[in-house]
Amino acid sequence: DVVTDIAQVIIFFLLGLLVTPVNLPSVLLPALCIMVFLTLIARPIVVGVLLLPFRRSLSQFTVVSWAGLRGVASIVFAISAVIKGAGTTYNLFNLVFCIVLLSISIQGTLLPWVSSKLSMIDENADVSKTFNDYEEESDIFYEDLSYEIIQDEILTQLISMPNVLLTSHQAFLTKEALENIAQVTLKNIEEYFAEKPLENEICYHCGKDRTTNCRKNGRCF
Repeated sequence: DVVTDIAQVIIFFLLGLLVTPVNLPSVLLPALCIMVFLTLIARPIVVGVLLLPFRRSLSQFTVVSWAGLRGVASIVFAISAVIKGAGTTYNLFNLVFCIVLLSISIQGTLLPWVSSKLSMIDENADVSKTFNDYEEESDIFYEDLSYEIIQDEILTQLISMPNVLLTSHQAFLTKEALENIAQVTLKNIEEYFAEKPLENEICYHCGKDRTTNCRKNGRCF
């Protein structure tokens, strides 16, 4: 993350050296038109095509489309285009600089408002965490083995037992997750021995939760 942040600072610094401030007003209108096109037409089309197989909701689609801020990638592409000798009517560095500035100032400023209006804000989430934060918490990686033959004899025996319920679960091995698992497990044990209604009980006879009448009288366990 540190290396990434330093690289971004260097790229923005290089763009600042290549931009001519006195010429920025002449490219402001074209930059605004390009930014509007990218935000309202180009990115929604691309996002729609990519998210279509996943059947995302309209709110999710809108937030993902709006959150596509122009930044370092645009600067790198501009530098690459200039190096390759691409000819443009306007100075490409000045144009990209204005597009990035408008994107960050308009899209970035309105992103919290858009997310709030679409009810896409999780008040309990830690926005300071990134994928790298979760990835580094465990060296366990998950993959789909549903089409593979089970080689583990103990797992095979567990699956064959009528009083064992195995559920597919994939989660980040975080402190919060382990605390929640421990709290629920201890709560279940306490309710069982106190002969209280088991809030998380699932009947292994009928596969129903406790809110459904089981065909077996009495407690399931």
